Amino acid sequence: MKELGIHIHHTHSRLDAAQQRLLVAIKEQEKNVQSDLDQLEKCIQIKGSIIDQIKTRRKESLNELEEFQTKIKTEIESEAMKYLKKFQDEQKSLIDERNAYKQKQAMLKKAITSCNQIELFKQEQKIFQRLSQRPKVPKVEKVDLSDDIGGSPLALPWQIGEFVIEQFSVKYRNRELMSSTSILLDHNQYWSLIIYPNGKDLHTDFYFSVMFNLNKGAPQLIGYNLFVELIHHHHDDSKHNYVLKSIRWFKEGQSNGFDQHYKLNNLSIDEFLNPEKDSIKFRFKLRPLSIFEERKLFQWQIESDNENKTKQNQAMKKIEDELANLRQDDRKRRQIIKDQQTEIQKMERYNSKFKRKRTQSNGDSRDDLNNQEDRRFNDVNIVNRNFSDAFKRCLRRNNALCTYNIE
Repeated sequence: MKELGIHIHHTHSRLDAAQQRLLVAIKEQEKNVQSDLDQLEKCIQIKGSIIDQIKTRRKESLNELEEFQTKIKTEIESEAMKYLKKFQDEQKSLIDERNAYKQKQAMLKKAITSCNQIELFKQEQKIFQRLSQRPKVPKVEKVDLSDDIGGSPLALPWQIGEFVIEQFSVKYRNRELMSSTSILLDHNQYWSLIIYPNGKDLHTDFYFSVMFNLNKGAPQLIGYNLFVELIHHHHDDSKHNYVLKSIRWFKEGQSNGFDQHYKLNNLSIDEFLNPEKDSIKFRFKLRPLSIFEERKLFQWQIESDNENKTKQNQAMKKIEDELANLRQDDRKRRQIIKDQQTEIQKMERYNSKFKRKRTQSNGDSRDDLNNQEDRRFNDVNIVNRNFSDAFKRCLRRNNALCTYNIE
């Protein structure tokens, strides 16, 4: 009876422990889901902030683009009208000279037809004098406005200079900054060419940097065509020299140029370093962008901005799709949390009901245990009697066998 009571108590204890473990596991899962939910809320807020920033930036970019287009349109109109007036005045002057020449030509024809040979002979000197007074026709070359480079009168001429670095190897080993003297070019602009032996921003020993510095002369930002040529010390021609070209923007006090110009180890191998003088030579050219070059550049920037705008719209749509997916996942997780909370409440009610039933059945279970113990005792007695009878029969059988063997 006592053992059976212990067994029932142990069963109840195991059930309580299992329920407790289940409750702990469910609450732990609820905690994890809540943590995921908080993380999702944070992600949703971040995505929303990104969307707002993209919309704001798109609006600002469109406003800037509209202002920029208006400004460029005004500048193009002003510059074009200036050159248009110049060529129209030159054309009018040529037309006037042409008309004057035609009048002289008509007068000569009239004189020839109206005069006889004697009169022509008398006026020979006068006629030759008129013929010698021909208008001076200027040489006019065709202007290609579609490609405003070099010879176009709409582009300013190249400003050219040279810079020779003596004792280059020594200066390179000492990491000395190599700068030319301030060079005065046209339009009262002072420029310097600066060589960084270990790179200006890269800080590497593989390349040297070549920078232009506008010391004085342009308070506002201006675009320039740059041309830097590293001179071969045996053959100074375009086939052997090393040339880099680019467009950079400058204003007074700023430097810009080429971060990676040439490999230092190849200067001697490619014969740019003069071994006798330990020197290298640069030739540089620069000129401001013409209005048409700026127009092309700005047109490219507008196209680039439009392309970036398309990419931003695609990125925003992707973020909105991700946000919709996150919200859908959020709803699913909220439903999971709700279902788990319902399950926990159900388990708690069941556990409370089970404990009440166990308390009420403690008294009745003692009587049942006593009756079960009595029945168990009677069953044991019956088993013992049956075992005793079987044992006696076995003894009798053994005795009979022994008697048979003796006989």
